[in-house]
Parts: sequence; C-alpha cells; structure tokens
Amino acid sequence: MVKENIKANTGKWHTTRESEVFKSIMLQEENKELLKSIVEQVMKDKITDMTVYDGDLATEYIEYGLNDIVLNTNLGIIDVQVISNDSQRDRGISMAGFSKVIDNPESFGIDPDLIYETQYSIVILIYDMKDDNGNISDNICEDKAIMCYMLKDEDGIPYIDNFRIHVANMRYFQNLWYENNETEALKNKNLVMLDLPKEELIKFASLDTNVNDFLEQMNSYNEL
Repeated sequence: MVKENIKANTGKWHTTRESEVFKSIMLQEENKELLKSIVEQVMKDKITDMTVYDGDLATEYIEYGLNDIVLNTNLGIIDVQVISNDSQRDRGISMAGFSKVIDNPESFGIDPDLIYETQYSIVILIYDMKDDNGNISDNICEDKAIMCYMLKDEDGIPYIDNFRIHVANMRYFQNLWYENNETEALKNKNLVMLDLPKEELIKFASLDTNVNDFLEQMNSYNEL
C-alpha cells in the first residue's frame, strides 16, 4: 500500500484524470485505438466496430459538465466518463449520460425506432474511489478493481436488462506503478499511465513505446 506516494496534481502538469483533458486527448483520431482498448478493458469485452461522438452534441446536457465521449459500437452505446474525485454527486450526474442518449438518439447514430432495444453502458474511470464507509481505500482486491453494476431487485432480477455501469477503481491501477509492480503495470499500462505525474510518466515511458507516445501527447498538451 502506497497511498502516501500517489502524487497529487499540482496544476503544473495536467493529466487525463481531468475530464476535459481526457476528452481532448481521446477525441483525437490517433487515439481511437487507445480509447477502444481502455473501454474494452473496463467492460471486459471486445469492440469490433466503433464510431466516436463528442458527448456535447446533446447541447442541453452541457450544463451537467460531464465532458463525456459517446461510442456507438457492436456492444451498443457506451458513454465514457471520468470522475476525478469520487462523490455521490458526481456519480449521480454520471447517469445523465444515459439520459442524453435516450433524449437525442439520432445525434449518436441510433435509429429512434430501436432506442429501447439498444444496449446501453456507462464506463466510468473513478479516482480516489470511496468504500462503503466513505473512505479512500488502498486495500483493493484485483477482482474489485473493475466492477459492473446493474439495476436489480432484491432477488437479483434486472429492472432494466439493457443497461450496465462499468467502473474502474483507478487507485488500484495507480498503485501497480507506485508499488513497483512493473509486470502488472505494463499489463495494465493504458489505465496506469493516465494520471502519472510527469516525472513518473517519463520513467514508465522508458519501458514501453505506447506509453512513450502518450507521454509525447501529454507534453504537447501541457505546452499549450
């Protein structure tokens, strides 16, 4: 456990933990495969067809500040979001991603006649995720690092069977690097690298060409 070693963003080096940075980087055509890989890892499924949309196409939802990306895929519609500091408020706001697609199907390439037959998923990267007691925990089991939530009754029967929320506890992936678990960090590099401070990202980039490509993009972003 290295909770004290996870570096706070000083404001001098912006990372994709900030939702607006994540969106700016991931909407670039050159990062389409990276975005797809991140979503595949969190959903534990394979995307074979994907069209990327800026979530702000649904202009009436901009006020919620989601800074989300909407994907129309073979797995259905996927709304990709980042919560930089876990809170019940932001978890609640994240549900607006589902509403915006239902309200604006044609903006995201959905046939309005098929809107209620489409599979919907929200993928959320949550930083400083809190436990049931409202505390940030570093005791994260691997099988709890990525979770899938559904709306069910007490008997486990889905209330809505075409809606899922997939959550990545980003602290688990951060810890892989800070605990010097190089093998697992590289295995999960697409999630590990997203919030590393510059000096740590430079170290990580020396181990992998894809991480180095990401470092170059983050350097360019921070120089703007």
